Amino acid sequence: MSDHHHHHHHKEGEMPDLDGLDLGLMAASQTGDLDRVKRFIEKNPKNIDRTDESGYTALHYASRGGYHEIVKYLLSQGADVDKKTPMDSTSLSRAAIAGCYQSVKFLLVYGSDINTQDRDGNTPLIKAVIHGKSKVVKYLLYKGANQELVNKDGKKAVDYSGNNKLFQKWFK
Repeated sequence: MSDHHHHHHHKEGEMPDLDGLDLGLMAASQTGDLDRVKRFIEKNPKNIDRTDESGYTALHYASRGGYHEIVKYLLSQGADVDKKTPMDSTSLSRAAIAGCYQSVKFLLVYGSDINTQDRDGNTPLIKAVIHGKSKVVKYLLYKGANQELVNKDGKKAVDYSGNNKLFQKWFK
């Protein structure tokens, strides 16, 4: 795994215009390099919630990538658990999309708002259902996610369950 670098994340010339430290932190969070993330944070702890020019933090990237060890580490170092992306999404929604149950669990332990709604009104539960992430759907329901919340299209999580019998069974 470690010798396989994910160069496809960045095409030349699209690199966020930040100093090397932040850039390295974002890249390490996107590629799951926990040791590098630790080195960057230890060197400069106040950079933990810095956003790149796309408006994302290290925690946003780690959550979306399903890198739960990095998520856990960043949270333990005081990362802002519910900092919003430019689309008003949070790391919890991003972890739900990734289907990473461990990241979801850590984010909730650190006080993430389970019913947060992004710009489209989608909750982490709605996102998990849309992306078919059954373990996360089940866990969010178990943790008391509000299944009655509707998005801007007037739809609830259950409305996205399609013909997924498992999901339909779990929704009241």
